[in-house]
Order: sequence, then structure tokens, then C-alpha cells
Amino acid sequence: MPFYHLRLTAPMPPPRGCPCELRTLGDHLRKARLLRGLFQDQVARELGVSGATLLNWERNHTRVQARFMSKVVAFLGYDPREEAGSLGAIRAFTEASSPEAVEEFLAG
Repeated sequence: MPFYHLRLTAPMPPPRGCPCELRTLGDHLRKARLLRGLFQDQVARELGVSGATLLNWERNHTRVQARFMSKVVAFLGYDPREEAGSLGAIRAFTEASSPEAVEEFLAG
């Protein structure tokens, strides 16, 4: 009886808890962390924040402060704010709006 060398390949499913739809900055952070197989403490250390802060960002309980955005963008490898529009438009909108309106705008 002949042997067949057969290799089946399929893409790996996303890790458990990985957001399917990226609506907020927290969703982007969580997906990037999970796809890289990192723990929250590891990412928090890289971003210069506590594990609790990263948890709050991922769960959208608090907003990422502007002083951490450069590190977040470096970690992600892209700027998730650009998906919602140009940076100039976002800056003008955020300076003229309430924090709640800005959060809703960035969430899409």
C-alpha cells in the first residue's frame, strides 16, 4: 500500500478573546498583544504603564493619554487614529469637542 505525504494547512484561528472588529484603540491594543502571544504585564512594561492601566485601556474604561500615544503607535506598528480620518481633522475635532464626543468619534 503506497504512502502519501500529505500536508494540510489552514490559517490559525485568532486567539481566544481577540476582538473580531477593531472599533476602539483598546481593541487594537488587545488584538496586537494576543496575536503576539504577550501578557498584559509585558506590554505594560514596554509602554511604560502599569498592568492595570493597560487593562483599563483594553476594556475601554479609560482613554490613552496623549503622552503615551507615541509608544502605543510604536507597539502597534501603525496609527489606529488614521483609520478614522486625517490626523489634522482628528486634532481639530478633539480640541473643539467634549471627551465623550471625541471617544465616540474615535470609536467609529
